[in-house]
Amino acid sequence: MRILEAIHDFLPDHRAGSEIYTYHLAKALAARGHDVRVVFTEKRLDRPQFALSTGVYDGLPFHEVVYNRHFHDIRDLYDDRRMDAAIGAVLDEVA
Repeated sequence: MRILEAIHDFLPDHRAGSEIYTYHLAKALAARGHDVRVVFTEKRLDRPQFALSTGVYDGLPFHEVVYNRHFHDIRDLYDDRRMDAAIGAVLDEVA
C-alpha cells in the first residue's frame, strides 16, 4: 500500500511529539512492506514560498514544501491555492 503521511514539521529540524510519532509510525509501516512517504512544511527563507524538494531521512522518502509564513490574509493560513497546488503536485508524484 502507498501511504503519504502529512505533518506540519518533521525531523531532524523539529523534534517534538507529533514529529517523533510520525517518524516511528512511518518506519513501522515501511518495515511491514508499505511504500511510505512524508510530506511537511519547512521555513526556508533562502527559498521561494511553496518551493518543493524531495529527500530521504533515515530511509524515509520525504517531500518538503517551503512555507515561510508569509500571508496577506488570515484565510491564507487555511485556504491558499498555492499550497493546494504544491500538495497536489506531491499527490500526483506519489500516485
